[in-house]
Amino acid sequence: MGSHQPLPTDLDRLQSAFAELRQRGYLTAEGGCCQNCALADIAEKAGRPRGHQNVEGLRLTQYDDQGLDAAFGERYLPDDWKARLEAADTDEEEDRLFKETMDRDLWIRSTQLVGALWVTWRGSSDEIVAVLRSHGLDAHWYDDFGTAIKILPRVTP
Repeated sequence: MGSHQPLPTDLDRLQSAFAELRQRGYLTAEGGCCQNCALADIAEKAGRPRGHQNVEGLRLTQYDDQGLDAAFGERYLPDDWKARLEAADTDEEEDRLFKETMDRDLWIRSTQLVGALWVTWRGSSDEIVAVLRSHGLDAHWYDDFGTAIKILPRVTP
C-alpha cells in the first residue's frame, strides 16, 4: 500500500496563496490583532512611517486575527492546558499560565473555514482573486474598490 498525502486544509491553501502573492510583489500581513495594526505593519515593511494610513499606492493583501476568528472559529487550548488554567489558585498563577500558553504558542485554530474571511487589498483585485482561486479558495470580489475580497467556505456535496 502506498502512502497518501493529506489534503491541504483551507488554512494551508490561504497560506500558500499569500506566499504566491508575496512572490508577485504584494506586501502581506497574516494575522495581528486588527486591520489597522496589520496595515501599519505593512507600511513599516515598505519603509514608510508606521501607521495604517501610510499604505497608499502599495500592492498589499491582509487579514487579521479578528477575521480569522470569525472565519475559522476562535482559537482554543488543549484540554490539559485548559484544566491547568481552571485549576489555578490565584489570579497571579492564572496570569502566569496564560502567558506561558501564549509564549509556547499552544492555542489551536481550526484549519477549515466555517464562515467568510475578508481580505483587505490594494493592487489588482482580479489578480488577487485569481491567485486565491488557483489555490482552491472560493474567493469573490464585488467590483467595489471600497470592499474587501470575500473567501467563503467550500460547499461539499
